[in-house]
Amino acid sequence: MALSTASCASTHPAAEPPATGPIPTITSPDQVTRPIFSYTVSADQATTIFSAIRVGTEACMRDFGFTLELPKPPDEKRDVYQNLARTKEYGFFDPASDPAKGYDTKVHQEVDTALLNRMPADERSVLDGVDAAGKPTATFGGKPVPSGGCAGAGVTAVGGKIPIVQDSGALPDQGPAVPATDPRVAEVNKKWSACMAQKGFHYATPWDAYINPRWSQLTPAGNDVVIPHEEVATASADLACKREFNLVGVVVAVEGGYDRQYIGSHKAALNEYDKTVAQQVQQASAFIASHPGLP
Repeated sequence: MALSTASCASTHPAAEPPATGPIPTITSPDQVTRPIFSYTVSADQATTIFSAIRVGTEACMRDFGFTLELPKPPDEKRDVYQNLARTKEYGFFDPASDPAKGYDTKVHQEVDTALLNRMPADERSVLDGVDAAGKPTATFGGKPVPSGGCAGAGVTAVGGKIPIVQDSGALPDQGPAVPATDPRVAEVNKKWSACMAQKGFHYATPWDAYINPRWSQLTPAGNDVVIPHEEVATASADLACKREFNLVGVVVAVEGGYDRQYIGSHKAALNEYDKTVAQQVQQASAFIASHPGLP
């Protein structure tokens, strides 16, 4: 019976991968568009939420007698670009980046560490909710300090959730995924790998080239870093091979097929998710409007 069942099961053909539709020619990360982006948190939505978190944090600090002006929220559109320039599906792809920086694996964030470093210890303990020894700050000036400090109060003001812009993994069931075995992706990766081999570099996929652990071993040189020559050469060859076979365009087209398949099977859940994000943005906007004295 076992043999008979196995034989019968093997006669069923594997499910066909979803159709791609037209394959775009992509030469820059900002040309990457996918159906699923209609449901992920947009740069504008994230900016509103982060602005409200900033206002909530500053308002809380003023309640404790501290005048704190935090840096403006990060440029979410820049973060979208940087995220699209680095994905597991096609590795690193930013033709506009400085070739001498190789893969430039550090995603630079503008964090005002100087502001935090010069902040008095008692003020910092109210902001963070913990003192210099790492113990929770329960009260200050006779007032209870919110859990997580005033930074936590800012997040609470927008519903307790920090958004990640254009993050499909935050969607119901972790969003759409492209199987590693998809034949279209496997084929273009094979062409890319052969192209790289002809240039003297041996990797199975673009992601393998990007995450080579040797690239993180940077040598200090004054205030700068020395990028290994091999990394620069590998990244240059990688980009050339991607362009030759329009690898990013193929991968994005394949992702679009799985996006549409996922959207079709998760319509109700996605509508609820969309409503939740819209409510958080509305709550953030209302919170900002209720604190006109704060930037």
